Amino acid sequence: MRAALAAAAQSGRTVRPNPRVGCAILTATGEVIAAHHQKFGGPHAEVEALTEVRRRGLSSQGATVAVSLEPCCHQGKTPPCTEALKQAGVARVLVAVRDPFPRVSGKGIEALLQGGIEVVEGLGSVEAESLNREWLYSQRRGLPFVTLKMATSLDGLWTASSGESRWITGPSARDKGHELRARADAIVTSLKTVQIDNPELTARNSEGKLRPHQPRVFVLSRKGEPDLSPYKVSRHPGWAKGIQLDDLEGFLRRLHGEGHHDVLVEAGPGLATAFLNGGFVAELWLFMGPRLLGGAGARLGALANGRLPGVEWEILDVQRFSEGDLLVRAMPRPSVSPA
Repeated sequence: MRAALAAAAQSGRTVRPNPRVGCAILTATGEVIAAHHQKFGGPHAEVEALTEVRRRGLSSQGATVAVSLEPCCHQGKTPPCTEALKQAGVARVLVAVRDPFPRVSGKGIEALLQGGIEVVEGLGSVEAESLNREWLYSQRRGLPFVTLKMATSLDGLWTASSGESRWITGPSARDKGHELRARADAIVTSLKTVQIDNPELTARNSEGKLRPHQPRVFVLSRKGEPDLSPYKVSRHPGWAKGIQLDDLEGFLRRLHGEGHHDVLVEAGPGLATAFLNGGFVAELWLFMGPRLLGGAGARLGALANGRLPGVEWEILDVQRFSEGDLLVRAMPRPSVSPA
C-alpha cells in the first residue's frame, strides 16, 4: 500500500476532474510493480499497473493488489477496473478508501468479492484521504471544497477608511496566494470586487509569469449577468464568465456537477460573509498584515446572527512571512450535539 500511495502522489492536474489514484501489485513471486493514473480519459492506475506487469514478462495470477481508491465497476471513458482485475487472476485487493462516487461506492468492492477476490479495506486510509482531500469532500457532499481567502489588517479590516486595500499584505503572502490559485479548479469573486480592484485573478509565479494551470473565473452578481469586457478579468487565460446569482448553494452544486471540485473564493466581505453564513467554506486562509487600520473600513458582516459564540473554527496552521504577515489556516469546528 505504501507503494500504491507513493504512485498516487505522482498524479498531477492532468487527471482532473478525476482523483489521484495509485496501484501497486505484489506478484506471487515477490515483485512489486506500481503505477498511477496519468491523465483524464486514459487508463486507470490498476490497468497501468497490470500492463506494466505484462510488459516485464511477469504474471498477475494469485497477486495481491493495493489501490488507494476503490476500483471502478462501471463503463466510463475506460472499461471497469474490477473486470480487469478479475481477468488478471489476482487473489486479493487492498482498498485504502471507498470511492464515494454513487456509481462506484461499495459496488466495486462487491464486484470483486463476487469474482472470488478477497478484499481488505482501510489500510492507508489516512494517507489516501489526504491525497484526494478536496475531491473526496466534493463527492461526499455534492458541493465543491471551498477555500475562502481573506486578506485583512490585524484588526480585521479589508480596507482603510479611505477605501484603499493595496497592499495590506506583502509580496511573500501574495506569492502564497498565487500558489492557492494555481491549485484551484475555479475562482469565484463578485462583480463589486472586479469593479473596485479590477484584478487579473491569474496564477503567477514570484517573477510575475503565468503558471501552467489557470483556473476558470466566475464573477457573481445579483443584478443580472455582468458584462466583464471593461475589466482585466475578461482577458483571463483560463476563461472568465459573469454569472447572475440567484441561489448560492444551487450555483455551487452546478460547479460540482461541471467537475469543479476545488474552488477558491476571492472577494470582498459581502460575498465572504454569504459563504460563511451559508456554511459553504471548507477551509479558511486568512492573511493578516502587521498593521492596524481602525476607522470605518470594510469588514465581514454579522456571522451566526451576530450572537456568541459566533462561528467556531479549528486552527490548522499558522505561518509567518518575512515581511511580518501571518497566514492562519482554519477549518470549521465540527458541531457537537449536547448530551
